[in-house]
Amino acid sequence: MRLFPKDFEDIKLEKVKSDLEKLEHDEHDREEVSKLILRLRSHFPKQKLDNVVKLAKDLYAKVNDAIVIEMLTHKESVFSGAFSDLTADKLRENL
Repeated sequence: MRLFPKDFEDIKLEKVKSDLEKLEHDEHDREEVSKLILRLRSHFPKQKLDNVVKLAKDLYAKVNDAIVIEMLTHKESVFSGAFSDLTADKLRENL
C-alpha cells in the first residue's frame, strides 16, 4: 500500500490521513488478536496453532475481553467438543 503519490503535487491530505488511520487500526487489531492467541495457547498448548489462530480471530471479532476471561475461567465446561470445531458463538452458548 502506497501512502504518498509519486508526484508531491498529487498528495491528498485526507486520503493520506485516512490510510494512516486504517494502518493504525489494523495494527491494533493484529496486536489484540496476538494477545488472544497467546492467552489461548497458554491454556491449550497441545492444540494446533492454526485452530488457535482461527478461534482467536473469531473471539476477537465477536466477544469482549471480559467474556473471554470468563470462558477461560470455566474452560472445562465451555471448551467442550473438538477444539477445531469451536467458534465464538458455540463458546458463548456453552457459557
